[in-house]
Amino acid sequence: MKIGVIGFGYVGKALAEGLKISGNHKIFVNDKVPAKSQSTLEELARGTELIFVCVQTPTLHDGTQDLTNILQVAEELNTLQLKVPPIIIKSTVLPGTCKMLNHKYNPRLRFSSSPEFFRQQKALEDFLSPDRIVIGTDYPDVYSLFCSVFKKLGPIVKTDSSTAEFIKYASNVFLVYKVAFALEMSRYASELNVQGDVALEAVGMDSRIGSSHLDPFVGKIPVYSPCLPKDFRAFKKLVADSVGYSKLLEVTEEISLEK
Repeated sequence: MKIGVIGFGYVGKALAEGLKISGNHKIFVNDKVPAKSQSTLEELARGTELIFVCVQTPTLHDGTQDLTNILQVAEELNTLQLKVPPIIIKSTVLPGTCKMLNHKYNPRLRFSSSPEFFRQQKALEDFLSPDRIVIGTDYPDVYSLFCSVFKKLGPIVKTDSSTAEFIKYASNVFLVYKVAFALEMSRYASELNVQGDVALEAVGMDSRIGSSHLDPFVGKIPVYSPCLPKDFRAFKKLVADSVGYSKLLEVTEEISLEK
């Protein structure tokens, strides 16, 4: 299949390389950095069957998600005045983003969500051996196309776009909770004169829990970490604006994240 990839950071690169390995697909890459870009957006629109968007979605100082890169891609594709292939957003975006884009651009542009769950240093490995692959779409033909590309890689979870977007945040927020848990358990262990590192290693051996993000010696999640701080704070801002104050999110941020 001919597949377009917009954004060639660690997510886009892993996606492009992984698709070549897993299905011998022909990949066309577009990036705002000329040295990384092989195709124009018009070439992607005219010459591919599926487009993945992997651009950055940073967080502003108040926790609001910055969708500038996503909106720029959408506007540029829309101005082509072409029927663009289905667009699947792999960038981390808050629940409701695809619905907002579809309301604005449908039928010329149709957006679905398939969030990534890659570790930055092992992105290709994670792409090729996923725990699950999430697709959120309201379009049966998009789901069929998606399955033809990904069904051999791992179990597919099909849902609507907003739920798919929420799954990404639920996963990342839970990892931040685990860091808070590990740091607090380590503090308690020190006060009780027990071996906190041994205890947490044993806790992580439980298949229901797992060992990731349970090492208290790593400390708080640094501000420059590429995903967890920005995603946690964007989700916290969403909850504050839509649901109300969350003591759990507030305390977890205080324990887990560097200022």
